[in-house]
Amino acid sequence: MVVADQQIGLEPCTAGIAAGDGRELWSLSSGSLSSVSSKQCAGVSDGAVTLTSCDGAAKFEPAANGQLKVGDACLSFSGLAPGKANVAANAAVTASSTNNVAHGAAAAVDDNDASFWASKFDEAGDVTFTINLGSQALSGASIAWEFPAKAFSIAVSGDGEHYTNVYSTDSNVLKTTNVALGGVVAASLKITMSEPGAAGFQGHSVYGIKTVSVNAPQLTAVAGDCGASADGRDKFFLSYVGQFDPFAAKALLSELPSLEAAKASLSATVSELTDVLPKLAACKAKTGLAVSLLAKEQQLYESSARATVGGAASDAAALVDGQVGIDAGSIDLLVKEARLAIIAARAALK
Repeated sequence: MVVADQQIGLEPCTAGIAAGDGRELWSLSSGSLSSVSSKQCAGVSDGAVTLTSCDGAAKFEPAANGQLKVGDACLSFSGLAPGKANVAANAAVTASSTNNVAHGAAAAVDDNDASFWASKFDEAGDVTFTINLGSQALSGASIAWEFPAKAFSIAVSGDGEHYTNVYSTDSNVLKTTNVALGGVVAASLKITMSEPGAAGFQGHSVYGIKTVSVNAPQLTAVAGDCGASADGRDKFFLSYVGQFDPFAAKALLSELPSLEAAKASLSATVSELTDVLPKLAACKAKTGLAVSLLAKEQQLYESSARATVGGAASDAAALVDGQVGIDAGSIDLLVKEARLAIIAARAALK
């Protein structure tokens, strides 16, 4: 079991790789089922199993057949199978601007990379794209852009009216955006685009999204009928764990703010350099700014390249990255964009 905000979900033990912070470890003591990482306990409300204070939490009792009884019910899971599902697929969507019927909002959630949503040309204000998800514990979101937004934000809402920002940038240079959502429970997700990318379409500024994916765990913990399940989802086998040391995970997580700051700095510099590139060839006599940017870009590129050499060294590293929210793929893409910008700038300055 893993914690997903105030709901309890289930994800598979992929190749035996854990996050290292204890999210998959639970302790059963005096009837209380407590999470090692959050120090909260499992509670039951209207059949749903949630995290709550351990004071007065539900009492669980192991049964001889492997079930965990809680009152007259037993702990189990609802859903099709372990893992994550794209809950945005074919969901109800709206966009504040649409180019034409062929590129309507639904084209971004139809699971077809050949279709895409596009805004009207040269929009002056913000453009929003909203997905109705129902109430879900969201693991992450991914945007595959057709026409990337340079500046945009992502927000979630529990009631479809009041939104909380979970991500924002004003210097996007990538055609794919991945955002970890940490299990936040939301009924809708909104993308607000405030500045288009430089590429555009035939001289027009425009926003476009090929696909939006929003992932959520497929299984949710419930307290239900104690009749034996067909697939064993209601069976729990308790094991003794002498100790647990989350130090390694804490050390890794403590470096994430620095990594995010480096990514933001590199992205901002690439964006700035990309904006300057069209002017370089005609302004060789006034290249002080360009040379300064180029030197900064080279430094950032080299440091980022060194930082990511070991990141993709093994499948195990990739699994750990996914568990703790490191998007190594986007870092690699960002470094490649930086390299392309450096090459283009050098060519323009010759």
